[in-house]
Amino acid sequence: MPARDGYSAQQASVPYTRAMLYEGLPAHNVALLDELMGNVLATASMTKVDIAFEKYWKPIAEAYGWPEIIETDDPERGGKLVTFVLKLLEDKRLVADSIQSYVWGLRWKMKLAHQADPVYGLMNWHHFMTSVRVRAHVPHEPRRALPLRLIIAMLATIDVDVFWEVQFAVFMLILLGTFSRSECPCPKTFTGKEKWDPTKHWMVQDILIKLVAGTYVLAVRFKKIKQDRRIERAAARGDHRLEVKHGEAAKGGSDWSYIGDAPGNALSPFMWYQRLMRFYSGPRPAETPFFMAKDRVRPYTYSAGLKDLQVMLKRVSPDDTDFALHGVRVEGWNRAAADNAALAEAHGGWKPGNASRYSRFQLADVFTIFPKMV
Repeated sequence: MPARDGYSAQQASVPYTRAMLYEGLPAHNVALLDELMGNVLATASMTKVDIAFEKYWKPIAEAYGWPEIIETDDPERGGKLVTFVLKLLEDKRLVADSIQSYVWGLRWKMKLAHQADPVYGLMNWHHFMTSVRVRAHVPHEPRRALPLRLIIAMLATIDVDVFWEVQFAVFMLILLGTFSRSECPCPKTFTGKEKWDPTKHWMVQDILIKLVAGTYVLAVRFKKIKQDRRIERAAARGDHRLEVKHGEAAKGGSDWSYIGDAPGNALSPFMWYQRLMRFYSGPRPAETPFFMAKDRVRPYTYSAGLKDLQVMLKRVSPDDTDFALHGVRVEGWNRAAADNAALAEAHGGWKPGNASRYSRFQLADVFTIFPKMV
């Protein structure tokens, strides 16, 4: 069966005379092709490409007097790549996955420089890299969950008249209740490649208290995510059991995660959401960042969230300041999975299929995930 790009596995196995995309290309089209080739990579991936080339490859090339770009069909490319990998292997801080990522980055750098992937045609390359993986393997340790007791303790110390403290409570509860990565709520930086992205980060219109199937819930819209940079997943089309308003696709789709309230509980999402809204004199513009910096002008950033977490942890337990924001997500997953693992997987978006996020479950059960967790 033909693949999506028009080639079947059988066709790909037949040798052809090699040709490069840039050969014969009119000069005025080169810049556009460069842009299209670069668009394949996410910002984080381009960062790996740059690190592999600038930090690791260029010093090696200079030391051996090699050109920085490995040209197509360079007969010595095998030795050059092996030298690169062995140098990475000397750095005991780099585990197998990191080494593989930097090799991938260097290969992409050469392709972006209009050259063929230098690995193609190298005999025994797979065997070599398998051996490297064995040598550099380090067992993965599970991410540390931030215990619920510490989350409750932090919330108990929050001054409800201080904007950043109340906002951090909402930030933390949404990570806990949706199992979201911290990349969804906010950017890493104010400027540059990792700045605010309205197609990925949460805006005011993406976090709402809304009536869903007869129950009010805190609804959180997931847009561009790590596994789906173009918002093409089926879940983004919305739940067939619910009305999907016209124009939702332009807002980032209809892949909503629902957090049921826990009335009377110190972790009540509704209570903290309403406390945050009191800091605003009226309705907020729908397309502005939901989470804001302390100046309430710029968007909240990952580093600000991490700093706020450290401040709050130091306040309640000075010996427990080594947790990261990811620990909130892990704690949410652990507690939800202990009750219903299948539902927790759907809630976290880890079981994508050809239907909505919750298509296999009763929405009434979805709304009880958070109350049962806390």
